[in-house]
Amino acid sequence: MDFLQGIDWGAYAAMRFQANRLPTLVSVLHILHLIGLWTWIPLLGLLALPWRNGGFARRQASGMLVAALIGLICMEAVRWTADRRRPPDAEILLGPQMGKAFPNVPAFAFPMAGIIAVSAWSLVGGKRAAIAYLLLALLTCIIATAELFLGLGFVSDVITGLAGGVGFGMLGRYLAGRMDPGRSNDASVALTIREAGHCTRET
Repeated sequence: MDFLQGIDWGAYAAMRFQANRLPTLVSVLHILHLIGLWTWIPLLGLLALPWRNGGFARRQASGMLVAALIGLICMEAVRWTADRRRPPDAEILLGPQMGKAFPNVPAFAFPMAGIIAVSAWSLVGGKRAAIAYLLLALLTCIIATAELFLGLGFVSDVITGLAGGVGFGMLGRYLAGRMDPGRSNDASVALTIREAGHCTRET
């Protein structure tokens, strides 16, 4: 535990030193913080695209929405259970009501919602999903770095947020894949073949 705390405080001091040398960068980083903090809402709103199509697409959108809601609930539960305070400089930017630190919210919510949004876009025939995932990964890294530069969280807060966000985003993709009609058809074909083989052996 002391080793992890040493990494947290060492990285915090180094990041804050660099941020103090570049004061004009703080306003840009603050915008990135706000993007990470709030854009998960419109990103999850893209689930309305496959939802409108009904059928299997609606079931897939529902699976991804369930994964997102479970992720957000788990994030808040961990934040209130861990009850970890933010670094000292966080109050300068966020004020006295600066909330809990662990896990970092933008690092959690943005990649989770982004993965689900790109998956939803793919379900309705959206192209260049690979490029979208690449841009999502790049912007996620930039937002995570901004959180550290602004002193809004320790390294462990941000890394845990990233791991949780990506994990629940991939859970949403997994649930959508389990409801894929192609997977269901393949399973039905395999079952029919097994039943046919069983009947042949009996005769």
